[in-house]
Amino acid sequence: MKKSLIAVAVAAALPAAAIAQTNVQLYGIGDVNMTFQNDDASATGDSRFVMNDGLQSSSRVGIQGSEDLGGGLSAEFRFEMGLDVDDGDDESKFFGRQARVGLKGGFGRIRFGRQYDTIFYTALDQDLTGNGFYANQYGFAGSSGRLDNMVEYHNKFGGFELFGMLAPSESADPNEDDFFYGIGGKFSLSGFGVGLGYQSEGEAGGAIFQIGANGTFGPFSVGLNYGQNDGGASNNERTDIGLTAAMKLGASGNLIFTSEFIERDNQGDETGLGLAYTHGLSKRTNLYAAFGTVDIDGVDGTPSQLSLGVRHRF
Repeated sequence: MKKSLIAVAVAAALPAAAIAQTNVQLYGIGDVNMTFQNDDASATGDSRFVMNDGLQSSSRVGIQGSEDLGGGLSAEFRFEMGLDVDDGDDESKFFGRQARVGLKGGFGRIRFGRQYDTIFYTALDQDLTGNGFYANQYGFAGSSGRLDNMVEYHNKFGGFELFGMLAPSESADPNEDDFFYGIGGKFSLSGFGVGLGYQSEGEAGGAIFQIGANGTFGPFSVGLNYGQNDGGASNNERTDIGLTAAMKLGASGNLIFTSEFIERDNQGDETGLGLAYTHGLSKRTNLYAAFGTVDIDGVDGTPSQLSLGVRHRF
C-alpha cells in the first residue's frame, strides 16, 4: 500500500515538473488483453478466459529527462516502473524496469544503474516483435535482459554501434565472480543489419554468445538470432535459435510470425511458435490478435493461448 501511495504521489507531481522543465517527460504504455487458455496453459487445468497485461509490450510508467551541461555534454536519467493494467498492481521493485543516470557527449554515452544488458541490444533488431507477443526473444540464450549495478557504455560510428557493460555482482558468495561484463556491436545499412554480442554473468548465469542478422525486402522482413550459453556452474549448456518474419498489410496492418527453439543439455528441449497481427488506429494506439503455443520435451501437453488486446503509448 505504501508503494502504491508513493507511485500515485510521484505521478501527480510529474505534470507540474514537466511544465516547469521542458526536458522532463512522463511517458508510458498501457497494454491489456483477453486471453483464452487451453487446458495445458491454464493454472487450473481447465480451459478458461483470463485478462492479462502486457503481451505486445509490458505496461509501464516512467520519468525521463536530460540537462544540457554545455560544450556538447548533457546529463540524462530514466526511472521506469512496471505495472499490471488488469488489476492495477505494480512490480516487486519500485523502478524494476530501469533506474539509471548518465552522461552523453562526444565520447558516447555512459550510464549507471539498473538497465538493459549487452545481449538485449545486440539481439533486439532480429526479434521483429520488439520482444513482444508469444515466442519472443527477451532474455535470449538465458541472458538476464536487465542487470542491477551496471555501468553501460554506448557509442555510434555511422552505421556501427558499440555496446559494453560492467556490473559488480555484489554476491555474498566469495566464490562468485566479482563482475558481470559484456561487449557487443551491431551494424545496419540500407535495410539490413547484423548483431554480435558476448556476455558473462558469472558462475550462476554462464557465458553467453549471440550472433544475428536481419533484412527488409519491400513489405517483408526477416530476423534470425543464434546463441549459446555454457551453463556456468550448472553445466546446463543451451543453444537458442530465434526466427521471426513479418509482412506489412496495407497502411495499418502487420502480420508477424515468431519462433524460438531451445536445446538444453540437462532439461527438455523447447519449441515455441507464435503468430500475431497488429492494426494501428493511430500513431500511439493499436489493436492486436496473437496466438502462441509451446512444446517442451518430457512435459505432457502443449500449452496454447489466443489473445485479443489493445495497446496505447503516451
